[in-house]
Amino acid sequence: MITELLQEQPKFAEMTDFGNKLTTEPCVGLEERIKIQKDMQSLHERWDGLYESATSRHDRYQPLL
Repeated sequence: MITELLQEQPKFAEMTDFGNKLTTEPCVGLEERIKIQKDMQSLHERWDGLYESATSRHDRYQPLL
């Protein structure tokens, strides 16, 4: 599972870069910027939780292999 997450990491980084660019675009309104920032924060928290869960699971089962 960790391998799959690491393979998806570049897509996550691209999406993060795009979100950051959107929050600095002058054509994006303040309300939209705030929503984008909140959504990005939520996404980061979910990604970090998923990664933490996968590494924890891997660490628990590694000695059994």
